[in-house]
Amino acid sequence: MAAKDLSADVYERFHLYSLPDKFYIEPRDKIGAVVSNSYLEIDRISGELKLKSVADAPIPTFQAELTQIYGIFGLTRLAFGDYLIVIKKADLVGVLNGAEIYHVTQTEIIPFNKTTLHLTEKQVWHNKNFVDMIQLVLATTGFYYSTKFDLTHSLQWLSENATPNFRQLPMMERANPRFVWNRHLASPLSAIPGLAKYTLPIMHGFVGFRNCLVHGNTFKLALISRRSIHRAGVRFYMRGT
Repeated sequence: MAAKDLSADVYERFHLYSLPDKFYIEPRDKIGAVVSNSYLEIDRISGELKLKSVADAPIPTFQAELTQIYGIFGLTRLAFGDYLIVIKKADLVGVLNGAEIYHVTQTEIIPFNKTTLHLTEKQVWHNKNFVDMIQLVLATTGFYYSTKFDLTHSLQWLSENATPNFRQLPMMERANPRFVWNRHLASPLSAIPGLAKYTLPIMHGFVGFRNCLVHGNTFKLALISRRSIHRAGVRFYMRGT
């Protein structure tokens, strides 16, 4: 039997099962064990999202293509179709207050449509340009997330303002919207009751950890620098040059 879900954390890993007409996203833990008795079903034809029970409708895994993913970046609709954006690889940067923090290193944009035969040559060209632009942004270094710790608020703010009720809110709800770079992409997930644990807030900036020694005392220094969605210019990369 799957383990009981923690109240406010986001799932750590997923198995993505792809069929011509459906995506099935099954929650897993870091070692690959199933952690929920339900899963997310995405209809590739209608675009409908549903939370389904394993007991009522088991995933047809034997027919599907399996991809192991770290998380869901979001969903987007381009001019000629819908796309699922997933985190395929992420590096562990460090641990803060018992929570692991990851740096996104590889994403994948997966089309709902299995073919572009229904598009004209010009439409294919335009659609490819849109996808290439998204891939260019996603390839930018500096996307970080934690499934258990709120990276969008400072520790000082959390200690002074975070009530027990606040800490029980879903990760996306309690995150500071100024620093959530995938809020729009994740909005289709946020709109569905029961999908909070699939909805991962992702910040952009820098997270670093160093072991320090000062006057014989050792300690770990953690630096978190957040880039606001309202300041998306090149200054972030040019400062100091």
